[in-house]
Amino acid sequence: MLNGISEGANYGDDVQMDSNYPLVRLTDGSGNVYYARTYNWSSTSVQNGNVVSTEVAIPVTLPAGFYNLVVVANGIASDPISYYAPIWVDFTYFSFFNLYFGTYVFPYRFLADGISAVAVGGTISIKNDFHSPETMTISKPMTIRAYGSPTTIGN
Repeated sequence: MLNGISEGANYGDDVQMDSNYPLVRLTDGSGNVYYARTYNWSSTSVQNGNVVSTEVAIPVTLPAGFYNLVVVANGIASDPISYYAPIWVDFTYFSFFNLYFGTYVFPYRFLADGISAVAVGGTISIKNDFHSPETMTISKPMTIRAYGSPTTIGN
């Protein structure tokens, strides 16, 4: 029901207010709510009986952690699924105030900190194209990705 089960509003033949374009709502454990936009829908028909897909632009400033993600069309929400926002690491970031939270704005400086903080099966995003001399053994499943350019870890 990605496109919803309702057209929103319909009045005769002069006012058609279809709004069957889904939004994504992310709610963290404290009740904070964030929204993401969808784009590139495979269909915008209401209840067309087919599998419908879309792409979602999750904000890079979303704080790291666990979220309940729902898709909402015309105020009707889908069932929630679990989503883990990525942990951010920037090897060149320095904070005079020790603000290292693993978020996009206040990333961890060391990969080891990101690995300690990431959930099993979660993602670590590395912000720059810098070399980190860290070497370690990773013992839990996760995804490590370079955001925007290649990054070297280890010797």
